[in-house]
Amino acid sequence: MLLGDSTIDNFVYVREWEDTVGQQMKQHISQVTDLAVECSKTEHILPGQKAPQQYAQGRQSRGYPPYSTDIELNLEERLKKHNPSHVLLSIIGNDVRAFYHGSITEAQLFKILSNDGNYGKVIKRVKSFSSNMKLMIVMPYRKQDLPYHEANKELAKRLFEIAKKNEVPVIDLSRTFDPFKGIGLDAPHYYNSIEPNKQGAACICKLAKKVIQTHNWSGPSQIYFDPKNDKCNRIIRELNKGEDHEINWKISDRLRNADDGEESPHDFDFLQDDSEAFGHRADANDAPADARNDPADVKNEPADAKNKLSDGEIAGIVVGAVAFVGVVFVIFYCHTCNQPTERGNDDLA
Repeated sequence: MLLGDSTIDNFVYVREWEDTVGQQMKQHISQVTDLAVECSKTEHILPGQKAPQQYAQGRQSRGYPPYSTDIELNLEERLKKHNPSHVLLSIIGNDVRAFYHGSITEAQLFKILSNDGNYGKVIKRVKSFSSNMKLMIVMPYRKQDLPYHEANKELAKRLFEIAKKNEVPVIDLSRTFDPFKGIGLDAPHYYNSIEPNKQGAACICKLAKKVIQTHNWSGPSQIYFDPKNDKCNRIIRELNKGEDHEINWKISDRLRNADDGEESPHDFDFLQDDSEAFGHRADANDAPADARNDPADVKNEPADAKNKLSDGEIAGIVVGAVAFVGVVFVIFYCHTCNQPTERGNDDLA
């Protein structure tokens, strides 16, 4: 069973329905119940929720299957009805987004992401429902070196602590997805620097399969990730010590100082919106799904796009050229005025 937000319900960010996490998961697991819902928060998992209208309409406009009405059941009813062998939970990103937008306080956010808060309650509810039901959680991807980096580190530490306390395996996307390898439909992981595209979805599925096949469910919490962040073909695991981890990729000095006007369009877009930190979107995604750019309509930017001059730069060049011509004309005119005429000194008679 899949529960959570757009990390799993990523239909907006792929070309075809078959490219979504839920559909690709079926290539690895015979039966998949997809009850993930775009924009979900932790408060929605226990009582259930209705699908946000814009995303329900977005599915309909693309000819995709509608959300299951089972998303409106409370968690226990969903678990009882489907009795899944494994549950993949990806949640918390939109709660953090609410904090960054000022909807909740830091204290409220930390309460949510605690063993006694909504996040911890979801984990304990699934684990206590049946000893045969296995839960794995997703560590959202995070942006390094941005204003919220320290807050993100604290949030990550809390998530790992909860997983350790409840002996739950963690799929760590923060050390698998590289946010500086570009974005788009054909990028390694991201469609828009947060939501996974087809390739990112495939990595999530491979990580989940690895956990299902190899994890010792009677042992301590383990963390699963691909440190080479390529196609998730070299997945490793390590003991969860309840600590945050340093991440290899950083913003380069060229991007950090960004004075030369040569930033990659992808990285520049990535750096613009601090509200995207820790796995949540910019405000543009609050618009109806079918009102935003459809991934199928996104065109790749020409390779030489960054070399094109802006209107202001062109105007500056034109003004400079005109000024240069004027200076040359004045010099030439003055030089001509000082030359003697063919009459020689007769002009002085």
